Amino acid sequence: MKLLIFPLLFCFACAAGVDRKSGTTDGGDADGGDADAEVSTQSTRVYAHTGNDLYAIDPNDLSTSFVGNFGELPRSITDIAVSANGAIVGVTANGVYSIDAGTAKPTLLTSLAEGAFLTALTFVPNPVAQDQEILIGVDKDGSSYRINTDNGAIDFVGEYGNGIESSGDMVFVENLGILATVANVPSMTPEKVALARIDPLTFKATVLGDTGFQDVFGLGFWEDKVYGFTKNGEFILIDPVSGVGTLREHSGLEWFGAGVTTKAPVQID
Repeated sequence: MKLLIFPLLFCFACAAGVDRKSGTTDGGDADGGDADAEVSTQSTRVYAHTGNDLYAIDPNDLSTSFVGNFGELPRSITDIAVSANGAIVGVTANGVYSIDAGTAKPTLLTSLAEGAFLTALTFVPNPVAQDQEILIGVDKDGSSYRINTDNGAIDFVGEYGNGIESSGDMVFVENLGILATVANVPSMTPEKVALARIDPLTFKATVLGDTGFQDVFGLGFWEDKVYGFTKNGEFILIDPVSGVGTLREHSGLEWFGAGVTTKAPVQID
C-alpha cells in the first residue's frame, strides 16, 4: 500500500485528537477522570500489563507493583498507550478503553470493527497540531493505523516495510522519537526480535539491532533505557542505540504490553 503524505496529514487534522495538556479528546476525557490530578504521581511510572492485570514499574529502583485488574472484558487488553499527562488507553480485538491509572478499571470509549487486531499502541504528536496527540495502533504485519477514539474508525497511515512485522509494541517519547519491537527482519532469523526506529510520517522501520530475546510484547522508556517485556515473563532493559537487551528479572508473568507517558525524561548522550 502506498502512503500519500498530504491525504495523511488531512486525515490527522480532521480526526479527533488528544490535547497534550489536558489529556482529553475532542469527544471527552481520555481517562474518564481528572487526568491533571494524576500527573504528578501516575505519570512517573512505566506501565506493563498481562491480559488481565496492570502493573507499574518505578524507574528509580525498577521495582514492580500491582495496580489493578482489568475486570471482565469480552477480549484481553493487547496493549496500552499513555498520553503526555499520564492518561492510559488500552485496546482489545474489538474495543478501545480508557484505563484508570489508579485502579486499572477500564471504560469503553468505542468499539472497533471485527478483524482490526491491533497489538501495538502509542500516542504520537499530531503533525499538523502539535498541541494534540493522536492514537496509533499497529497490527502483526507491521501496518500502522490512526485510531479515532470517538467512533472506532481506523485509517491506514504506513507500514514497517521490507516484510518486517510487529513483535508487539511501539512507543513514542518526546525528544526520543518512535521505537518499536519488530520481527521477521531479513538479516535475522524470523523469531528473533529487534529494536527499530520508526519514521513518524511513513511509519517505515529502520532496524537498530537484535535484542537477543524473543516475543518482546511490551515497550516503555525512561531516561536512557528502553524497557522491554516478553511473553515469557522477562523484564529486560534495551539499549536505545544498539538495540541490545539485558535481562533485569524474570517475573513468571506473561506480559502482553506496556506504555509510558510521552513526556518521559530522555538522557541519551
